[in-house]
Amino acid sequence: MADEVLSRKPTNEEEQRQSVFIAALYHALANHVAQAANDSLDAGLRAGTSPAPGLQRLERFAETLRRAAEANLTYFDAVVIDEIARGRGVHPDAVKQAFRTQDFDYTFALATLSVLPFLKDRVGGGESASYATLGAALASYQASAGVVAKYYSLGAQLDRSGALVGVARERALIRMLDFAEKRTRELIALARKTGNDPVQPVVYFEDGKIEREGPVSDKISGLQSFWLASLEAELMAIFSGRFKLAR
Repeated sequence: MADEVLSRKPTNEEEQRQSVFIAALYHALANHVAQAANDSLDAGLRAGTSPAPGLQRLERFAETLRRAAEANLTYFDAVVIDEIARGRGVHPDAVKQAFRTQDFDYTFALATLSVLPFLKDRVGGGESASYATLGAALASYQASAGVVAKYYSLGAQLDRSGALVGVARERALIRMLDFAEKRTRELIALARKTGNDPVQPVVYFEDGKIEREGPVSDKISGLQSFWLASLEAELMAIFSGRFKLAR
């Protein structure tokens, strides 16, 4: 994404400065995410007794999550991006670009899917490509679900700088947090019951409990932390082969 920004030819000095700033920000974020990934591996590898999932099951869930993430983004563009563009009389691409620089959930939701072809080519086919798809799709699904909830379901209220200062449906947010916290606790217990040691889901769960006590922006981050924890814990249980989804 940084390379994409720098590839555009600026029309004036102000645009040039802005492009350099945004590219530097994207590089810093990429470095942060890479470090977080390494930390996750250090914390979670060799934990639990559940075997790795079979390739067919891994591929099926990876592709399902990838399609779900794409559906979330398509829906968000239709109900939020296009609506803003019509109201302001601008092209939807201009609104998308503004969201990419102001809301990093949206940024990561797009980036983690757009980088998939590169990742799969880098790691080769088979199991490695399926894990690359699963990781990217899981991250994009969580982030895209978050922006749909924030701007559409909860009615985000922004200040002039684009910062989140409130939501139109506060009681709905509290109910969502209560249910998500309860459901996450249940799924972490299920993951443990099926032979897993859900290190990362527990970390996300504890983050969610802290974040939900903060201002509205933190509350929404907490909701996403609960969602990520519950999704990862549920996948652990499913991949163990000791838990089956009801049809």
